[in-house]
Amino acid sequence: MANHIGQWDEEGSEIEPWEDGKITIGARREDEEDPVYEYNGAHTTSTHFWDADIGDFWKLHVTIPGYEGDFENAYQKARIYGYTSNHPIYIQHQEGSFAGKYYIINLIELYNTGNCVYVGYRPYPLPVGPVWVTPQTVTLPLETARRYAYLILGRIAHLLMDQSVPAHAHGDTHVCEWFWNDCDSYEDWMENNYTYWDHNLTPIMGNRNLGPDGIIDVSCSSNPLRYLFYMTNQVADRFDSDDISGDLNYVSNSNEGNYNTYLGPIYDQLTNYVPPIVPVTDHLKKIGDFSFCFSIKAVASLMYWFAYYTYQFPQNPPPQNIFLSSNLINNKLYRNQTANIIISNLGNTTSPCYEWRMYTCQKDEQHFTYWPVNEAGLQSLTGRFDPVFKMRNNNFNNESCSTGDVPTYLNYWIQVRVYNGAGTSQWSPLLAYHIIPQPTYGPPGGGGGCPFIYTLSPESDTNNYYKVENNILHRSEFIENKDQDIKDLYKIQNTISVVNDKISIIIQENEPDYDYFDQIKLLAVDHPIGTIVGVTENNNIILYDSSTVTSTDNASLNGTANITPFIQYISNIKTNVKGYPDDSVYAHYDLISQKIKSQNILNYSIIPDSLALIGEIGYNQDRVIYPVAAKDYAGSATIYANSDRYTLQFARRENTSTVVIPFSTINDAVEHVDINWYADYELGYLSVVPISYTGFEIIEQPLIEAVHTYLGDVLYKLISKDSNYAELDTTSIITLGFNYVPPIQFNLKRDYIFETNGRYITPYTELTDTRSVFKDNNSKPGKFKLYLNYPNPFNPTTTLKYEMGKAGLVKITVYNLLGQLVAKLVDKYQPAGIYSVEFDGTNFASGLYFYKMDTDTYTDIKKMVLIK
Repeated sequence: MANHIGQWDEEGSEIEPWEDGKITIGARREDEEDPVYEYNGAHTTSTHFWDADIGDFWKLHVTIPGYEGDFENAYQKARIYGYTSNHPIYIQHQEGSFAGKYYIINLIELYNTGNCVYVGYRPYPLPVGPVWVTPQTVTLPLETARRYAYLILGRIAHLLMDQSVPAHAHGDTHVCEWFWNDCDSYEDWMENNYTYWDHNLTPIMGNRNLGPDGIIDVSCSSNPLRYLFYMTNQVADRFDSDDISGDLNYVSNSNEGNYNTYLGPIYDQLTNYVPPIVPVTDHLKKIGDFSFCFSIKAVASLMYWFAYYTYQFPQNPPPQNIFLSSNLINNKLYRNQTANIIISNLGNTTSPCYEWRMYTCQKDEQHFTYWPVNEAGLQSLTGRFDPVFKMRNNNFNNESCSTGDVPTYLNYWIQVRVYNGAGTSQWSPLLAYHIIPQPTYGPPGGGGGCPFIYTLSPESDTNNYYKVENNILHRSEFIENKDQDIKDLYKIQNTISVVNDKISIIIQENEPDYDYFDQIKLLAVDHPIGTIVGVTENNNIILYDSSTVTSTDNASLNGTANITPFIQYISNIKTNVKGYPDDSVYAHYDLISQKIKSQNILNYSIIPDSLALIGEIGYNQDRVIYPVAAKDYAGSATIYANSDRYTLQFARRENTSTVVIPFSTINDAVEHVDINWYADYELGYLSVVPISYTGFEIIEQPLIEAVHTYLGDVLYKLISKDSNYAELDTTSIITLGFNYVPPIQFNLKRDYIFETNGRYITPYTELTDTRSVFKDNNSKPGKFKLYLNYPNPFNPTTTLKYEMGKAGLVKITVYNLLGQLVAKLVDKYQPAGIYSVEFDGTNFASGLYFYKMDTDTYTDIKKMVLIK
């Protein structure tokens, strides 16, 4: 390119203007002839204006006598020069029998291949003469094509520079060459004063007034020309021209890129700018400080973009064999879940660019749209060109793929194009997923709050179909456990698949909660055949024999309905009892039957040492209004035994599982039990059984893998209890891999216990709750606290919550990655209490931000991520 820049005073040949191959000549010739619209005289430069505030297809309306007309704008002309178009460019070129007009398929392709499209007359000998031919692709000699490409690039640069003139950005016409009193003050002054700035654009660039240093990176923009033209235009649009005032309006973000990255700092610098009534030198110099200098930056960026895409720099390796990975279990997106899809196998491609699109219902060109899409209760959390794809199902409302059809789910396919900024790209394979309509919440069989675990099903190893198990840490939000880690043991109910000596389990959060996992274990429990493993309400592993279970002989619901046959331990009736809070269940047990089983206890395969109430309990699937998972006990059981009366509270999980409530010694017996329900429920059986805390062997299956969808390897966070948490929310999953250790003894049955140490929190509980959402071990009531923002990542708003331990002055401020203050949210005296404030990132660029809380005695800083 350096050999084709040219000198500033080169004008080129009037006879053969397309043969010089210099950028500066192309720029100067743009004022001399119009090869696009073929206007003449003053009309040649009438296509150098663009009022971008009105739109891409705005036209300049000229009323000067003798020059009247409506003229196409500079941006549209640049598009014809640079991109595929239906408008030819008149190039004075003779190539065989083709001479005249050419469509430029693409400026980059013209340079790289010589390909373009000829349109016009083809000469033939008399008497036939010239004959019009159908437009057809021709290939010019590469040396010739490149000369033309540099000349066209110079013409685009001229149009881009013109956007830095306020009159051109306002559509303020001026014809100085023909009317001496119709000159533009800024253009007239700049003709002799452009040397005020040196090649480094000092003194402006040192003050960072023009946004980030260096060139403007347009390699990841879907429309680099518009990105550069619009920003250059809007810098000039901030200033007055002779007849039209500037304004403060601009679009901050679009598919082409984030305009606010550069325009924001410039407009901030000009907050107090007031133009003079009559243009003076300081005013004209200020326009140059910003508009002229920014246009130099923009033209340099245009040249860099062209050189990069024409392979004049060492190339970034192209992507190969990319594919998509998702946090969705079996690729199903339920209500209140967030799909988080990431790109895998980028290889050695550095700083790649991305472009997402999605298909609805069918995988064809009639059903695809570019991301983002916000419709039917679906919310885009990321943009079309972001490195990840995030979409939340807020309340998908049964949109269907055909008229009259109400599907159980809607098919979507996601695809991403990854390219290396040099014209080489690859589309990923399509990733299919299903959006589940309301009122379905969470995975099948439950899906309220708390994290859920899923186990790999042995009948579907080939496609890695994971089956839902149950929620874990279900007692985390109980009052006595608030703000502290708990231990939770859960017996796996699905048959676990062992693939390549590895057991795979997935953890997913289905509600807007935050999960903190300190340690995770998988325990194999080997026990005699015929016995059953259980976990008590106190997290103890126990064993019992099903032949020693005593079922109720008389049971009722709310004192009237006979439910005896429905809650037997072994029953041919498959209907469970379902109910709601404030229900009561009465169950009577035969004392003689219990006594007989107790006397014959030595005949059984285990030696029990306690008596327990066991029940198969889950949530009521018929509930109409879907709440989040229970944050308190499910109910209380009052047990009338021979020895005493025992009242014990118990919890339930979302999906049906066995609840074991030990209460007395093996020598006791139960007369009847009263259950008072605090929550909705489904009851399969309610029985009495002797249990043993021995008679089995526990073998830990070592945790060897822990992969977070977004954060990658988190294994080191889960090996030991050290308060180094692996965190999880709805945007991700954690995939666990345990090394399979076989039983030491044969002729034993194996069950698995999933052990979790950690907690989950529900953000932004009522402000009347003066407890911290997530306190450390030393936290005390009334302490100052800055909480995690929610949601995070966010677009465009997020809520910051903080706690004042006592009355005083508090400041909540936000800073960008450079440490610059970008927002002051709170600066006032407040009484003790918990408060929240919203941060709106509409006018801010995507990226990492810091929010800070300051009081007289407390300071804390946390991070948040804005993704547009």
